[in-house]
Amino acid sequence: MFSKLVKYEWTAMIRAMLPVYVATLAISVINSISLNSRIFNSIESFINNGFFINFAGFMQAILGILYVVVLIGLFIMTFIVTVQRFYKGLLRNEGYLMFTLPVKVSQLTASKALVSFFISILSVIVAIFAILILGGADTILSAVLLPGEIIFAVSDALSDASPAIIAHIIFYVIELILAVLASIFGGIYTLYASMALGQLSRNHKIGFSVLWYILISIAESLYAWLVIFGGMLVVIASPLPYFLKGSPVASLHILFMGVALLNIIPLIAYVLITDLVLGKRLNLE
Repeated sequence: MFSKLVKYEWTAMIRAMLPVYVATLAISVINSISLNSRIFNSIESFINNGFFINFAGFMQAILGILYVVVLIGLFIMTFIVTVQRFYKGLLRNEGYLMFTLPVKVSQLTASKALVSFFISILSVIVAIFAILILGGADTILSAVLLPGEIIFAVSDALSDASPAIIAHIIFYVIELILAVLASIFGGIYTLYASMALGQLSRNHKIGFSVLWYILISIAESLYAWLVIFGGMLVVIASPLPYFLKGSPVASLHILFMGVALLNIIPLIAYVLITDLVLGKRLNLE
């Protein structure tokens, strides 16, 4: 059933985002042609000698501004769709249907969070590709070949490394991936928790959702500062620095795991708040 929820959510979100992706790539292609095409440059040179002085340059500036606007709009639309799918799907009339399905509340929210995560990644990929298009075919080809070159370079560098070194590097990568995933999902569930808490009020649910988002963001910032400051005190006041000084490998593990935990703990809190409110205190409009 969870897979069906993910499929339904993916279909709905990609349908909303597809026009934005197409528009972003289309305006990137047009800008690439205007910047790299010999025909366009010839027209610009011709027009500069006529009545419409620097008209081609003016059009390039307009296209450039439109490109930036569309690129920014891509991420704004991703944010809006993420909020809209949760709010309309679980906190409005559609929620009456969703909560009658034979699934747990955690599965409903997790399916939306998972699809929002992949849509966010897809938006980043589209944005990167849109930037690469400006450089022309050579830039795109170089970017496509870059991952293979990186993998080859890393494998070549590690060919003579000991198994212990390779194991440490693998754990470094896992720790960083955990930190990044926890950060992204934490951002998504921050929105979810804010909207869930906001719907507890009788009136002005959207306004209270925004207020809860601000309060949660402030609390998260304070939590991060307290953890960082507390960690610094522990390092200074304990014999830990001597251990770290003798083992830089261990110090990196502690640093990466600390960053991961710094993001994982708030994520767990947001998930619990969201699922608890929706499961016990749901107040649909």
